Amino acid sequence: MPKEARLGILAIIIIAASIYGYKFVVGQNLFQKSLTFKTIYDDVTALTPSSPVYVNGLKVGAISAIDINPENVRQMIVTMRLERTFPLPKNTVAVQRSEGLVGGKGIALKFDKVCGGSDCLQNGDFINGESQGLIGAMLGEDDLGDMASTAGNMISDALNSLGKEGSEAALDVVIRELSVTMENMSKLTETTNKMMQRSAADFNKSFSNLESITNNLSQSNGQITKMLSNLEAITTDIKDANLGNTVKGANETITEAQQAMQKLDATLEESNKTFKQLNEVIAEVQNGEGSLAKLLNDKHLYDNLESTSKNMSLLLQDLRLNPKRYVSISVFGKGNKEYVKPEDDPAYKE
Repeated sequence: MPKEARLGILAIIIIAASIYGYKFVVGQNLFQKSLTFKTIYDDVTALTPSSPVYVNGLKVGAISAIDINPENVRQMIVTMRLERTFPLPKNTVAVQRSEGLVGGKGIALKFDKVCGGSDCLQNGDFINGESQGLIGAMLGEDDLGDMASTAGNMISDALNSLGKEGSEAALDVVIRELSVTMENMSKLTETTNKMMQRSAADFNKSFSNLESITNNLSQSNGQITKMLSNLEAITTDIKDANLGNTVKGANETITEAQQAMQKLDATLEESNKTFKQLNEVIAEVQNGEGSLAKLLNDKHLYDNLESTSKNMSLLLQDLRLNPKRYVSISVFGKGNKEYVKPEDDPAYKE
């Protein structure tokens, strides 16, 4: 056999072996009868060609292709090649599920009975597709329901025990304090509402007064405009006036006033000294010290002075009424007439 023929046969064998190996790797056995089915999914994340296909946990085939749906570009058509032929009923569901945390995804075929005849799927038919989460795939639907129920009961018990009296747990203490705070806030809100209700009348009255003031301002708008015009005119006059001399004169007046205030302060200081000395004299008099105090406080001296003053008054009165009693004047000689007491002499009247 020529060398070229041997090389050609070897190349054909290598190519055939490569094709068979590739098909075997992707889950297709060229020497075994197989069936092809299709399903549609909205999302095929982590699902790849050669991903396994199971029936009750038994691998029966693999995914051979994943293509976009030409009728709806938001969907993907997944083609499955089954090496083990099972009579699949038409209500079979292809469930896309995770194989574990790091195991990728696969498809599980689920059906409730074995079919026969026209009730079975034919090669190339479409199967209804569903997707299942990681937890549902790991636990199963029944276990997932039990786990959800148990978790719900545990969460309910935990919530009911929050803030339990006597518990020193930080969360329980916080819940109790929060409950007290909310109660205080409720009381504060109730008190505030009562205060607002009581003050509603005052608020209404204040708003009425404010409205009245606004109306008055609106009615007095002309007068206000006139006042502003007058103020502007006054400001202009002040601006045009020569205020330098006025300010200088005012400064001189202020200086003179300051000097006068200084003199007044000196006078007040001297007056204070005089009043202080007078207060000392009055204090001595009140305490019975000094001659003046003795004269003022000696009742016997006062009585004597009063008696002397009275006698002096009587003496002067008697001298006025009876001058001959004290002075004797005679031109022709002295007379020896005896003194005659008058009947209504005031000197003897009490």
